[in-house]
Amino acid sequence: MASRRVLSSLLRSSARHSPSTRAPLAFPPPPISSPRPSPTGFLLSGAVEYAVPAASLVPPSPPPTSPTAGAIGKIIDSGCVRDDAEGHLAQYQMHLAEMEAVRAGMPVVCVNHGGNEGSAVRDIHMENFTVSVGGRDLITDASVTLSFGRHYGLVGRNGTGKTSFLRHMAMHAIDGIPKNCQILHVEQEVEGDDTTALQCVLNSDIERIQLLEEEARLLSQQCTDTYAVVRKRDLEDDEETGKSNSKANGSMDKNAISKRLEEIYKRLEFIDADSAESRAASILAGLSFTPEMQRKPTKTFSGGWRMRIALARALFIEPDLLLLDEPTNHLDLHAVLWLESYLVRWPKTFIVVSHAREFLNTVVTDIIHLHGQKLTTYKGDYDTFEKTREEQLKNQKKAFESKEKARAHMQAFIDKFRYNAKRASLVQSRIKLWMIQALDRMGHVDAVVNDPDYKFEFPNPDDRPGPPIISFRFHFVCGEFF
Repeated sequence: MASRRVLSSLLRSSARHSPSTRAPLAFPPPPISSPRPSPTGFLLSGAVEYAVPAASLVPPSPPPTSPTAGAIGKIIDSGCVRDDAEGHLAQYQMHLAEMEAVRAGMPVVCVNHGGNEGSAVRDIHMENFTVSVGGRDLITDASVTLSFGRHYGLVGRNGTGKTSFLRHMAMHAIDGIPKNCQILHVEQEVEGDDTTALQCVLNSDIERIQLLEEEARLLSQQCTDTYAVVRKRDLEDDEETGKSNSKANGSMDKNAISKRLEEIYKRLEFIDADSAESRAASILAGLSFTPEMQRKPTKTFSGGWRMRIALARALFIEPDLLLLDEPTNHLDLHAVLWLESYLVRWPKTFIVVSHAREFLNTVVTDIIHLHGQKLTTYKGDYDTFEKTREEQLKNQKKAFESKEKARAHMQAFIDKFRYNAKRASLVQSRIKLWMIQALDRMGHVDAVVNDPDYKFEFPNPDDRPGPPIISFRFHFVCGEFF
């Protein structure tokens, strides 16, 4: 008897510490069939003696574990954390590689003066596109139409994909963007070298630079040929035939050079090359560049000032679609006010990302909201968008609550009959059909998902003063301070 009692106590002790011990079921198993989920989200059952309510479908509690199992779990958890960190590092490196490829694939944008190859891009329609970075979808199945001459503000939480969306547009990686559409994304500062700030802006007009260089070369060649002809006239020992041939060749070269120079001057007049320098200087002055600063090399400026040069170059180019990402970050108040007045008069389309409410209220005519991997367009400035969206969220919340209330009412009606075994088999099909029709009439309404709120707390400083940072000592001698 004693050995039996000892054996039974050992078995009970091992059963308590065994990880295979099962927790008691939260509900009794159904004798005939278990409830099955319907396409509408309700729990339906056939002709059964009783059905299991949805609320009783709770998962069993985890079994107790021994101290040894806990230590093993900690080791496994640390390994998982290490694997997660390595996975995040690999994703980040992949993201950096993708961004470098994006920058390398950006087309070169310069001043387009029109003519035979002039861009006739008006509206841009982008439909059913997806933007992914590092294997993660940031925007899915989105559709946006950009109307010519409208000014759009792109808003959304940090990290949702606003900058990635602009980069994909600049690369023409989204279907619907015309190939002849000039898109300029102001993202990086200009390279620091010996080029002056003013010349850096003027260099974006490649056609003007090439025409001026060709003009200087032809004028130099023309002067050289004239000098050679004069020297030949002074030589008395030349033969008469040689003189006539040289005169004929010289006259042909002069005619060709004069004709080409005439074409160059007409083209320079058409593109208004004479006013290019004054326009570039005016833009730089609006961004707080003094005349002395405009003549300094770009390598003497800091990163913030070189970003201003990049912004000035973009405004000078005037592309079909201008993409600005936080343009006011490196500007002072005077430059911000000047940029606002300049963008208000912008004749073409632009998209700007900014967290400055007053700046958006001044320069934009429409708002594109990136939320939940979707893009939604609103008419009006930022204040109008905020009011419209707040009203939409209220209506959506009311519609969702109304639908959930109707769903709960129908679920209670279904439960009333499915617990009756005699009537369940007769009315289940009718209830299901009526329920599907009712939900179709109500339509699909998503739950309201608000952006998370972040709360910052700054503790009060200690009343006790800290050690002095800087101390001064004065000596008063003969009426003087030392």
